[in-house]
Amino acid sequence: MKRFAEDADKELGTLQSRELQSLQARIRPIIDSVGREMGMAAIFNKYESGLVYANEAIDVTNTVIVRFNAAPVPATTPRD
Repeated sequence: MKRFAEDADKELGTLQSRELQSLQARIRPIIDSVGREMGMAAIFNKYESGLVYANEAIDVTNTVIVRFNAAPVPATTPRD
């Protein structure tokens, strides 16, 4: 049972990593575009950057989400 649980955890981690990489590849051009259009010097990932304070006026999260949701969904590829 322990081996089964370890294998399942490993497979889940692999699938999660693959999906996150796919999402990052799709969202990166949108973030770059928002940054250029708004003349920003930097954009931080609010949840992973160690950022302890940010004025809500500079938070572009909603803009990125709206554009991401409006972007065409890439064709899916068969999974292993």
